[in-house]
Amino acid sequence: MGEGSFWDNQERAQGVISQVKTIKALITPWTTFEGSLDDADVMRELIEEEQDEGAFEDLDAEVRRLEKSLEGLEFKALLSGPLDAKGAFLQVSAGAGGTEACDWAEMLLRMFRRWAERMEFDVAQIDVQPNDEAGVRSATIEIRRAYAFGY
Repeated sequence: MGEGSFWDNQERAQGVISQVKTIKALITPWTTFEGSLDDADVMRELIEEEQDEGAFEDLDAEVRRLEKSLEGLEFKALLSGPLDAKGAFLQVSAGAGGTEACDWAEMLLRMFRRWAERMEFDVAQIDVQPNDEAGVRSATIEIRRAYAFGY
């Protein structure tokens, strides 16, 4: 990226930048985890030397935090498909079920929106076709953030 000719081909440059961001998003959490693991190991050594019972509880809490962090990292490692790191579009359609189907489609849409918000994904409404009586005939939302498609 530091080469003078890097930006001559804008499309190729954008592709390279996208790849760099994806790789950094994978490497940075593992590097942080590795540092935390090293810190916990140092803490364990100090506790063993001093035989401090109160510090064992702190170490136990740190180990539980590291286990939870590792579970998240393992899950992200499973999401290694070519599109898994991308955002996603989600479309909900009522089909041919009448007002009840439209009402159900609106409930599903709300459920997916809330799930995405709990996961701290950005959600943008792209299109909505409301039903005359209740619910929606169809709706499309965009879920923005890395790994939205993989989830």
